Amino acid sequence: MAREAIRDKNHIIIGYIEGIPSGRRVRLMDRAFRTLGWYLEDRDVTTDANWRIIGRGDQLLRLIPNHQC
Repeated sequence: MAREAIRDKNHIIIGYIEGIPSGRRVRLMDRAFRTLGWYLEDRDVTTDANWRIIGRGDQLLRLIPNHQC
């Protein structure tokens, strides 16, 4: 599936968002491609890499360390 780079204000890649083929999950990865969390569209929740719910809706950018949303 398509992978989109997330860049900081200096245009440096700080992570990636990738849709999973089933269409119901979106994965957030750091720039080393380690999974930071998931957005589960069917449940409308965001989880961390250990599947703990961190909030309702798509809040993936909160999982990037030192990122100002």
